[in-house]
Amino acid sequence: MVCPSEVWPAMVSAQHRNPSFPHRFFVSIPSQTCDGALVDADPATCGAGTDNPDCDQVCDGTLTVRNTDHFGVVNEAGTAFDLLLGAGIASNGVNCGLLGISAAKADLTTTGATATGDWRATSMDDGEVVVAYAGACLWAGDTNGDAQLEAIALSASIELRTGFSGTRP
Repeated sequence: MVCPSEVWPAMVSAQHRNPSFPHRFFVSIPSQTCDGALVDADPATCGAGTDNPDCDQVCDGTLTVRNTDHFGVVNEAGTAFDLLLGAGIASNGVNCGLLGISAAKADLTTTGATATGDWRATSMDDGEVVVAYAGACLWAGDTNGDAQLEAIALSASIELRTGFSGTRP
Protein backbone atom coordinates (compact mmCIF):
# COMPACT_ATOMS: atom_id res chain seq x y z
CA MET A 1 0.00 0.00 0.00
CA VAL A 2 1.22 3.51 -0.83
CA CYS A 3 0.54 6.62 1.23
CA PRO A 4 -1.04 9.46 -0.80
CA SER A 5 1.89 11.77 0.04
CA GLU A 6 4.25 9.30 -1.69
CA VAL A 7 2.56 9.72 -5.06
CA TRP A 8 1.15 13.25 -4.95
CA PRO A 9 3.40 15.43 -7.14
CA ALA A 10 5.30 18.41 -5.72
CA MET A 11 3.65 20.72 -8.29
CA VAL A 12 0.41 20.52 -10.28
CA SER A 13 -1.21 22.79 -12.83
CA ALA A 14 -4.86 23.85 -12.51
CA GLN A 15 -6.72 25.32 -15.48
CA HIS A 16 -10.05 27.01 -15.91
CA ARG A 17 -10.84 26.15 -19.53
CA ASN A 18 -14.34 27.42 -20.20
CA PRO A 19 -15.74 30.79 -19.03
CA SER A 20 -19.27 29.39 -19.44
CA PHE A 21 -18.57 27.14 -16.43
CA PRO A 22 -16.89 29.44 -13.88
CA HIS A 23 -16.71 26.86 -11.09
CA ARG A 24 -15.23 23.99 -13.11
CA PHE A 25 -11.48 23.42 -13.41
CA PHE A 26 -9.05 20.69 -14.40
CA VAL A 27 -5.81 19.63 -12.73
CA SER A 28 -3.15 17.81 -14.72
CA ILE A 29 -1.49 15.13 -12.55
CA PRO A 30 1.36 12.88 -13.65
CA SER A 31 0.98 9.13 -13.27
CA GLN A 32 3.43 6.31 -13.98
CA THR A 33 2.76 3.09 -15.85
CA CYS A 34 5.07 0.14 -16.40
CA ASP A 35 5.11 -1.14 -19.99
CA GLY A 36 6.71 -4.39 -18.78
CA ALA A 37 6.30 -6.66 -15.80
CA LEU A 38 6.95 -6.01 -12.13
CA VAL A 39 9.90 -8.13 -10.98
CA ASP A 40 11.80 -8.58 -7.75
CA ALA A 41 14.45 -5.90 -7.22
CA ASP A 42 18.12 -6.85 -7.49
CA PRO A 43 19.30 -7.22 -3.85
CA ALA A 44 22.53 -5.42 -4.80
CA THR A 45 20.58 -2.24 -5.73
CA CYS A 46 17.98 -2.10 -2.96
CA GLY A 47 17.85 -1.99 0.81
CA ALA A 48 18.90 0.52 3.46
CA GLY A 49 20.44 3.69 2.04
CA THR A 50 18.94 3.25 -1.47
CA ASP A 51 15.90 4.68 -3.28
CA ASN A 52 14.23 1.30 -2.71
CA PRO A 53 14.82 0.57 1.02
CA ASP A 54 12.11 -2.13 1.21
CA CYS A 55 13.28 -3.90 -1.98
CA ASP A 56 9.84 -3.40 -3.57
CA GLN A 57 9.28 -4.85 -7.02
CA VAL A 58 10.54 -2.78 -9.98
CA CYS A 59 9.49 -2.39 -13.61
CA ASP A 60 11.53 -4.49 -16.05
CA GLY A 61 10.26 -2.50 -19.05
CA THR A 62 9.81 1.15 -19.87
CA LEU A 63 8.42 3.33 -17.10
CA THR A 64 6.21 5.95 -18.74
CA VAL A 65 4.94 9.13 -17.10
CA ARG A 66 1.70 10.52 -18.52
CA ASN A 67 -0.33 13.51 -17.38
CA THR A 68 -4.02 12.90 -16.86
CA ASP A 69 -6.66 15.57 -16.34
CA HIS A 70 -8.88 15.40 -13.26
CA PHE A 71 -12.12 17.33 -12.86
CA GLY A 72 -12.68 19.70 -9.94
CA VAL A 73 -15.25 22.22 -8.71
CA VAL A 74 -14.79 25.51 -6.86
CA ASN A 75 -17.65 26.21 -4.44
CA GLU A 76 -20.12 29.02 -5.14
CA ALA A 77 -18.39 31.43 -2.75
CA GLY A 78 -15.00 30.76 -4.36
CA THR A 79 -13.46 29.82 -1.00
CA ALA A 80 -12.80 26.08 -1.43
CA PHE A 81 -12.51 23.34 -4.02
CA ASP A 82 -13.08 19.60 -4.36
CA LEU A 83 -11.23 17.50 -6.92
CA LEU A 84 -12.05 13.90 -7.91
CA LEU A 85 -8.81 12.01 -8.49
CA GLY A 86 -10.29 8.60 -9.25
CA ALA A 87 -12.90 6.04 -8.34
CA GLY A 88 -13.62 2.41 -9.08
CA ILE A 89 -15.77 -0.58 -8.23
CA ALA A 90 -14.77 -4.23 -8.19
CA SER A 91 -16.74 -7.38 -7.50
CA ASN A 92 -16.27 -11.12 -7.51
CA GLY A 93 -19.55 -11.23 -9.46
CA VAL A 94 -21.31 -13.21 -6.77
CA ASN A 95 -21.50 -11.78 -3.28
CA CYS A 96 -18.61 -9.34 -2.66
CA GLY A 97 -17.98 -5.77 -3.75
CA LEU A 98 -15.30 -3.11 -3.26
CA LEU A 99 -15.52 0.64 -3.78
CA GLY A 100 -12.42 2.83 -3.98
CA ILE A 101 -12.30 6.62 -4.27
CA SER A 102 -9.63 9.28 -4.15
CA ALA A 103 -10.25 13.01 -3.84
CA ALA A 104 -8.51 16.24 -2.89
CA LYS A 105 -9.95 19.34 -1.23
CA ALA A 106 -8.61 22.62 0.07
CA ASP A 107 -9.60 26.11 1.17
CA LEU A 108 -8.76 28.91 -1.27
CA THR A 109 -7.28 32.34 -0.58
CA THR A 110 -8.41 34.67 -3.35
CA THR A 111 -8.28 38.20 -4.67
CA GLY A 112 -10.86 40.08 -6.74
CA ALA A 113 -14.44 38.98 -7.30
CA THR A 114 -16.36 36.94 -9.84
CA ALA A 115 -18.78 39.85 -10.34
CA THR A 116 -15.97 42.08 -11.60
CA GLY A 117 -14.26 39.27 -13.52
CA ASP A 118 -10.95 39.58 -11.68
CA TRP A 119 -11.35 36.65 -9.21
CA ARG A 120 -8.05 34.83 -8.77
CA ALA A 121 -7.02 32.04 -6.40
CA THR A 122 -3.62 32.79 -4.87
CA SER A 123 -3.17 29.86 -2.48
CA MET A 124 -4.59 26.54 -1.32
CA ASP A 125 -4.71 26.08 2.44
CA ASP A 126 -5.61 23.18 4.74
CA GLY A 127 -5.55 20.83 1.75
CA GLU A 128 -6.13 17.14 2.09
CA VAL A 129 -5.85 14.16 -0.27
CA VAL A 130 -8.02 11.23 0.77
CA VAL A 131 -7.91 7.66 -0.56
CA ALA A 132 -10.70 5.46 0.79
CA TYR A 133 -11.80 1.88 0.27
CA ALA A 134 -14.94 0.10 1.47
CA GLY A 135 -15.86 -3.50 0.83
CA ALA A 136 -18.50 -6.00 1.84
CA CYS A 137 -19.50 -9.61 1.29
CA LEU A 138 -22.90 -11.20 1.91
CA TRP A 139 -23.62 -14.89 2.53
CA ALA A 140 -26.76 -16.84 3.34
CA GLY A 141 -26.62 -19.67 5.86
CA ASP A 142 -27.92 -21.18 9.03
CA THR A 143 -25.83 -19.26 11.58
CA ASN A 144 -27.44 -20.53 14.77
CA GLY A 145 -28.58 -24.10 13.98
CA ASP A 146 -32.32 -23.32 13.88
CA ALA A 147 -32.70 -24.54 10.26
CA GLN A 148 -33.58 -20.99 9.18
CA LEU A 149 -31.61 -19.13 6.55
CA GLU A 150 -30.02 -15.92 7.81
CA ALA A 151 -27.95 -13.30 6.02
CA ILE A 152 -24.33 -12.99 7.10
CA ALA A 153 -22.53 -9.79 6.18
CA LEU A 154 -18.91 -8.80 6.55
CA SER A 155 -17.61 -5.33 5.75
CA ALA A 156 -14.50 -3.22 6.20
CA SER A 157 -13.25 0.23 5.25
CA ILE A 158 -10.01 2.16 5.38
CA GLU A 159 -9.02 5.79 4.72
CA LEU A 160 -5.56 7.17 4.04
CA ARG A 161 -5.11 10.95 4.34
CA THR A 162 -2.30 13.41 3.75
CA GLY A 163 -2.21 17.19 3.87
CA PHE A 164 -0.96 19.72 1.35
CA SER A 165 -0.83 23.43 0.64
CA GLY A 166 -0.01 25.40 -2.47
CA THR A 167 0.66 28.89 -3.76
CA ARG A 168 0.37 30.40 -7.19
CA PRO A 169 3.83 30.94 -8.67
